[in-house]
Amino acid sequence: MQMESVLKLSIMGQALEINLNTVKENGKLFRRDMAGIMGMGSSYTLVTDTAGWAYIPSLPSFGGSEATKSAIQKMTPDELVGQQFEMDCSGPFGPLVDYAAKGNKAELLGMEKLDKQDCYNIKLTLKSGQFIQYLISTADYHVLQVSAVGDMAGNLTGFAAIMKMMGNGRGKKAKTSIQYRKYMTINGVLFPMEQVISFGPIETVISIQSVQFNQPIDKMFYRNSK
Repeated sequence: MQMESVLKLSIMGQALEINLNTVKENGKLFRRDMAGIMGMGSSYTLVTDTAGWAYIPSLPSFGGSEATKSAIQKMTPDELVGQQFEMDCSGPFGPLVDYAAKGNKAELLGMEKLDKQDCYNIKLTLKSGQFIQYLISTADYHVLQVSAVGDMAGNLTGFAAIMKMMGNGRGKKAKTSIQYRKYMTINGVLFPMEQVISFGPIETVISIQSVQFNQPIDKMFYRNSK
């Protein structure tokens, strides 16, 4: 699966748009490349079935902080396991699809309202031991929100390794919620084309521009060098 999108956020009152390119190969690869902003180069997160890395470019001096050099950091075994759920290509919510066969466990916690919509509140415990909570509409069964706490909060955004390298991981106190909107059917797969991500006090919007399934994956996406 290959997906092009735009991340929209505000830094110090300045609206920014950042291009993202996400590539997945089922059970083998998750890679997200993020274009540079404000004088920085591009960065990426790379996860495979055997190892994972994150790359950040050199950062200019900003707000009194010192400039830093570019760096590639290998994930620890725990960090790698925590991100490997991203390699699941079974649609936009892969861990839910055939969850029991994948070693995941689902539990109905009850009912909850989100924007006046009745939702099933489902806790999904992954094979890794991490858990994700899903709010699923009772009306049409669309996933409306996904949330997580602790290390999984960063993992859920897909930027955990990069945030840690930049000192913004937040650790055990972190909390993330992602709301999913603007569903479209693409090649028979129902896909949310907009994500609103709340990570602590930070809110960003990812607007998906294109999604492609079953396309050849260039081997360059497996390279962990810059």
